[in-house]
Amino acid sequence: MGCESRSDSPTLASYIWKTSKQRHGKSSDCKSSLKAAVVTARKEKDLSATGALRPPTCAGLRADQIMPIVTIRRSTAVLVVIALCAGLRAGDAKVPSKGIAANSSTQPTSRPTGSSPLTTSASANTDQQEAFAEPYRTIQVATSDMGIIREVLVREGDLVEAEQPLVKLDEELVEASLKIAKQNFASRGAVNSAEAELRLHTSRAEKFDALVRNGNARPEELERTVMEKEVAAARVLTAQETLIVRKLELERIQLELERKFVRSPLKGVVTKVHREVGEFVSATDPVVVTVVQLDPLLATFSLRPVQASQLHAGRAVQVLFASSETPVIAEVEFVSRVTDARSGTVRVKVRIPNSRGTCRSGDRCVLMLSDKTPTSLTSPTAPAVTDPARSAKRTP
Repeated sequence: MGCESRSDSPTLASYIWKTSKQRHGKSSDCKSSLKAAVVTARKEKDLSATGALRPPTCAGLRADQIMPIVTIRRSTAVLVVIALCAGLRAGDAKVPSKGIAANSSTQPTSRPTGSSPLTTSASANTDQQEAFAEPYRTIQVATSDMGIIREVLVREGDLVEAEQPLVKLDEELVEASLKIAKQNFASRGAVNSAEAELRLHTSRAEKFDALVRNGNARPEELERTVMEKEVAAARVLTAQETLIVRKLELERIQLELERKFVRSPLKGVVTKVHREVGEFVSATDPVVVTVVQLDPLLATFSLRPVQASQLHAGRAVQVLFASSETPVIAEVEFVSRVTDARSGTVRVKVRIPNSRGTCRSGDRCVLMLSDKTPTSLTSPTAPAVTDPARSAKRTP
């Protein structure tokens, strides 16, 4: 019978308590209330097991007496379930916030480590601006001729002088053309033949001129001889011009042979070799070596307009490197006339001498401005400018 069954609220309370304990552990705020509910349910269960507490039976009771008992038991079970569910929701809302608070309280505040004195001084003094030193020039050395690389004459890190050969291309075909050009230029047969013919026609013209004067020849024969002399002179000129063209052709081939050697355009350091022996250099990718100029170095600073207004091209400034304790005397090379709209700064380029190679490219450096510049356009210590006319009106 339904009235003979016992209420299963203690079992449900125990299940909910175990679930709450697994989810929240010891940090749940609803621990005390749930524990009290479970203890009460266990006591009721123990009394029922020993017989001290027996649920009423239906024996000897009417229907109107049985229904209230069943309703009371069901209402009690529903109330217990509602109370436990409310406790679980409260625990879900409070436990994460406590965990976050505990984590935030126990987690130490991170601090920047490894800060160098250069960074500290740059941040402490607003007149010091930090940048990175760069090579003054970076050249991607390329060849204008296509061909196969026969020899690489340098390696990465080598110091090179201006016009020093870096790479040698295949030159066999050019050398053969050079031999032909030299032979053509050395050939003098056409010139000698034209000059001899000119001498012959010159001699004949002189003889006919004497015969015409003596009346032994006709003037028409003299004119014909003179014309032959002029044609011979033109042949000599053609031979000489051909010889000049052959000389220019020889020089062109010699220049072409010279271009088979890729040379450095400046004094610097080889930072990268892009090609190896046997590779083909095409017109679409002609770069073979990268050379940088490290004397001088170049540093680009972003200054406030107030600071940049005090600088001009040619002014001497001091630059301090992170790897050195002694400032280097540098020279302002360029001050931009345009202020960057995003950062509100002005680009300034400084040329740093590096003849001894003590300054390294890529190191951090600080521009040390000798003059103290105000942090705003209007200095707080500047005297107020008054209008003389207003002062005169106020004076009694």
